[in-house]
Amino acid sequence: MAELVLKGNRRILVPKLLFEAESCRATNREREEEIATVRYKQVGPTQLKSDPPLPLKAQRSSTVRSQIQPSKPVRPPRNPSATTLFNPLSTNALPFPQPTKPTHPSTPAAAAQQQQQKHPKMVKFLKPGKAVILLQGRFAGRKAVIVRVFEEGTRDRPYGHCLVAGLAKYPKKVIRKDSAKKTAKKSRVKCFIKLVNFTHIMPTRYTLDVDFKDVASGGPDALSTRDKKVAACKAAKARLEERFKTGKNRWFFTKLRF
Repeated sequence: MAELVLKGNRRILVPKLLFEAESCRATNREREEEIATVRYKQVGPTQLKSDPPLPLKAQRSSTVRSQIQPSKPVRPPRNPSATTLFNPLSTNALPFPQPTKPTHPSTPAAAAQQQQQKHPKMVKFLKPGKAVILLQGRFAGRKAVIVRVFEEGTRDRPYGHCLVAGLAKYPKKVIRKDSAKKTAKKSRVKCFIKLVNFTHIMPTRYTLDVDFKDVASGGPDALSTRDKKVAACKAAKARLEERFKTGKNRWFFTKLRF
């Protein structure tokens, strides 16, 4: 962009930036003359003559620029309260938060509700039928199913544990050319039933809908003697073999490779 300027008897095409600079200089000169006139009227000619003349740059910096250019605005702080929040000498300092006194519940129901809000109960996901993997002991790495859960524990075992029924020996792979006798032999499984701590099992997202209620109906008492334990293992073996022959839940009857 350019502006057409009349210089003498000629018209010259001057760039816009140069034109703006020339107009600014002219404005500064007019402002200097106005300031000098005002100062002459206020001080008088004698005092003006006695003052040593200042260089042109100093005059502009002391008078013209201070009068023409506006002062830069001071940026306020982003958060005004942040500067006075923790300043004890400030008059506008905010008070420190005072600790609240604990309120004692008046009724047992309110006490139970307050305790539940402070320590919410976890969701019970270890339920009968949940497929788990044992992590410790003789059958570590074996798949099992939760039969019964003891959240609060018992007198003999004062901790959370559960009764599981699992596979100690998995069925072998059956092929087409196998005879009926050989297929029946390969389809056998060996089961175990035991009480396991919650920390010694790894729950999975799968469930096995096999009814084990009558297998260990007595709970820990079903494992009190050897005869009861053998009978419970035989019942669990019959249920699992029946499920394997139906062809359902094949994932439970495959051995973990690790």
